[in-house]
Amino acid sequence: HMVVYEWLSAHNLHTCLVTLGRPSVEKFLCRPGAESPASLDLLWQYHQRAGQHAHAAQILYKLATTPRDSVKLHQRISYLGKAVMCMRSNGVGCAPHLGVFLHELEDLVQVARVQKKVLDKISAIPNERAEEMCRKLNSNLISLTELYEDFAEPLRLSECILVILDCAGHDDKILISSVWDNILAEELAQSSHKSNEDQMAVIISKVRDLGRQFTINSPCFPVAYLVMQLEVLSCELEVVKSHVHKLMVDLGVSVLTLLDIYDQMFTANNRCWMAKGNELHLIQVVANFADSFTENKDLVPVIERRAVATQMQDLITNCLSTLYSKPNCA
Repeated sequence: HMVVYEWLSAHNLHTCLVTLGRPSVEKFLCRPGAESPASLDLLWQYHQRAGQHAHAAQILYKLATTPRDSVKLHQRISYLGKAVMCMRSNGVGCAPHLGVFLHELEDLVQVARVQKKVLDKISAIPNERAEEMCRKLNSNLISLTELYEDFAEPLRLSECILVILDCAGHDDKILISSVWDNILAEELAQSSHKSNEDQMAVIISKVRDLGRQFTINSPCFPVAYLVMQLEVLSCELEVVKSHVHKLMVDLGVSVLTLLDIYDQMFTANNRCWMAKGNELHLIQVVANFADSFTENKDLVPVIERRAVATQMQDLITNCLSTLYSKPNCA
């Protein structure tokens, strides 16, 4: 048998070898010196075909987590994904330790995907230090702490830092706000040659892209903070007033939640609007928001429309009171 198996292997007839399904095939694949990725790749397939899904998953786990330059990160992610599918198979069983192993695999997949995002960002940096970092990121799976401390933070990869914090379940509001400030500043700097409207469009596009990566309840997507920062930018750039509230509604933030946020911003009576050149900016935004609601009531579920209308009316009343109190607006 061994001679036949060696011949099949030498002629790259791996599928034929695995489909034989004989116990002697396993012995051949597990023979001394057969610890190469190619042999392990055949071994997990043999176990999967034999219905031994847990064994297949353990070999895939080994392939994904063993440090070596010959296996790249995208392959490691693929191995982990296959291991998860093996563990979710009906024939695995319900033993507690198998459930723990599945959970570990799922966590590894999430972290590995974050690692892939870090790798993709660093791959675009043309220097020797970045090349060495890419080699390290490809040669092994790395913890979130290492990804942050050794790669994302030293290179100031703001978007990667945000993804790492989200994956880790981090909820430090000050740190997250600082990261978002960096992201907005970077986008603004890179689009400084564009018109004001185009600059705002670039910023909105970036926030939308990141917003789709997180849930709107994630600490890493601080809706109230972002609404404030984006409205300040909108005021400074003197662009149309619909950008921010339209973005947030598109991302799934409820109209009621947005009204609460704008009400809090208005009540705060922040003088930044005057400093940015338009003290009536928020009032104009609220008016635009109200128009969008009246023109498209489908923005709000039927069951919430009365509450939205009442809250909108209260906010508009406050805006009008403020306007009437200003001599130049009377």
